[in-house]
Formats: sequence, structure tokens, C-alpha cells
Amino acid sequence: MKRFWGRSVCLVVVLSTLPVASATGAASANRLQKMFYLKGIFSDRLVCYFAHRPSFDLQSAQSSGKRKQATIAIQTNLDTAICKDALERCNAPKNQTYHLSVANEAGCMHIAVAYDPQKIGIDCRRITSKNDKHGIIVQFNHKKRLGRLNERSNPLHRLASGTRTPHIVIDCGHGDSDTGTIGCGGVQEKEVNRSVGMHLASLLRKRGYNVFLTRKDDEHVALEERVLFANREISGDLFVSIHANAAANVKASGIETFYCSDSVFSDPLFTDTPTELSEKSNSFARDKGQASQLFADYVQRSVLDTLATQQYRVNDRRAKQEPFRVLLGTDMPAVLVELGFLTNEQEAQRLQDTQYQSALAEGISRGIASYVKFVQHA
Repeated sequence: MKRFWGRSVCLVVVLSTLPVASATGAASANRLQKMFYLKGIFSDRLVCYFAHRPSFDLQSAQSSGKRKQATIAIQTNLDTAICKDALERCNAPKNQTYHLSVANEAGCMHIAVAYDPQKIGIDCRRITSKNDKHGIIVQFNHKKRLGRLNERSNPLHRLASGTRTPHIVIDCGHGDSDTGTIGCGGVQEKEVNRSVGMHLASLLRKRGYNVFLTRKDDEHVALEERVLFANREISGDLFVSIHANAAANVKASGIETFYCSDSVFSDPLFTDTPTELSEKSNSFARDKGQASQLFADYVQRSVLDTLATQQYRVNDRRAKQEPFRVLLGTDMPAVLVELGFLTNEQEAQRLQDTQYQSALAEGISRGIASYVKFVQHA
């Protein structure tokens, strides 16, 4: 890990990958597969996934004026359409502390970040998921917000303190033209998610919680907007994303609950964030991951127990880790519940049944209530 501080230093980071030989012996360049941008309370994140593992070469150079610039160059086949949405979100007029640009030069993608070093510190790490194994994450740390982070301002402590009625954010996955999985009999995942999510919202309100939904109708809401809504508009205490599963194996069945912990990140490949603030950021990510894992365990166990009392036999696929976008970006304990497999004929039929949907919602509601009670009385 290298550190560079001071206004006179510009950080130039070069990422490159060795071409990978195909079965015919021909070399193929790395390929950018995904790019997205997530806005948090204390840090914003640009995440890129590639076909192959990128390597890093770090250099220092001079900067001019009060701004620094980091340049990340990656040997890759660049589809600028993949970058378009992330760049538009990052470079919105309200964001004056840093600016991102992406260019394609001679088969190499250059990500240039110009930023105010008095306000922003940058970290770069690797990130690995089950489906996307070769990722990098560039994190923009807001120095003032991290500097003020203490027990009172920490959203992870707010729920435990009981100083306000818990704010629960329910995310009904997909919507509008994004149907999600289309399962047996033509059932659409977006409809199952919304129906269970609305049941859940009603149950949680009866328990006295403040409930907010990322979507109420059959509408498109980008994943980044769901994260922004939970983090900055609502300042949520807990986040629950509702989904239904799919698999090529039509016999696959069961319920699973996902969370994201800091173990998906490598140590910083480079950073120019002061040590004290880096430690605060790392501690927050670690605590959020641990809270999310515990939250996922409560929800998974409660859903299965509730279904069992109503004579439903369901395969327990357990709580698992995966850095789904809404879990990676939210600054509160967050889980994603996969209610069952729409590609399994029996589960597809169940998931369309209102009584079964109500049982699922009741199970999630009980899991949330149990987790809140544990945290507030620990």
C-alpha cells in the first residue's frame, strides 16, 4: 500500500492486465463488464468488474493548483455505454468535490479523477463476489463527514440507542420493464416482490415502525437511486430487499438471505486518506458487515420458523454473503431475501398464493422485530 499526501502530489495509478490466451492460443484483452456508482453518507464508491484480474502500477507526479488527479489506466475492451450511467451520476452538478472522466485510448481505459484533497480522500481496493471475481472499487471518502463520525452520528448506533422510532426501508426488487425472473406459468418476479413487500410494510407499521418503500407501484427505480434514497433521503436504520430466485436446475428450491461484509474487500492497494480517517472508514465497514450478518441470520431463521408453524416445508439455503449492489452501497444493516425459486414449479405456485405471501411477510417482520429487540437490549 502506498500513501501520498499534500497538495503538490498527484496520484497516477496504472492498472493493466496481461492478455489471456484463448483455446486457440490467441490473446484476448480484458473486458469491462460492469461499472456503477453508489453514494453513501461517509463515502461514495465507483465499482468496476472485469473479465480478468487487473494489476496495478503506481506512480507519483506533480499536480497544479488546489486539485489533485488520480489516473487509473486499464488494458480493456471498453464499452462506453457501460460507463455512461455511472459517469452521469458521479458528475452531477451538485457534486463539486470531485469529478470523474473515462476515455478510451489505444485499447486502454483511463479513469481520471480530479478532486479537492481538503475534502476528499481516495482509496482503491479489489472486490470479489461469487459471480464477479475481478473487481476494483475506488472509494471517495468525505473527510469532514468521517471526521465527525462518532457514536451519536453513527447510523449503526442510532438503532441501538432507541432515540427515534426505527426507520425501515423496504426495497421491492425490479419493476416496470425490468420484470426480474419470469418463472413457471409466466409469473413475474417484480409482482411477487411488490406483493410481499407491501404485506411486509403493513405488518411493520402495525408494530409501530416508520416504513419507507423504494417503490410502491410498478415503476423503474435504478439500484443506485434505491441506495441514495435509503442513505440520504431516509437515513434508514435497516434495509430489506425482497427478491425471488431462479436457477437452470428446475429442482432448485428454498429460501436464502444475503448480506455483505467487509471481507469482500482487499486491503487498500493505495490510499491518500489520512490514517485516522481510514481507520474510521474501515471500522464502520467492518461493524456494518457484522451487523448485517446478524440481521440476515435473524431474518432467515424467523422466515423458516414462521413457515414451519403454518405447515410449509421449505429448504433452508441459509444466510450467505454476496456484495449485491444495494447491500454494498447502503450505510445501515442490510439484507436481501430470496423468497424461493420461480423456476421451480411448486415454489412458483406458492409464491403466487396470497396466504403464502402473507406468511413470508410475517416471517420477515418477526425477524426484523427480533433483531431490533436484540440490538436495543444488548
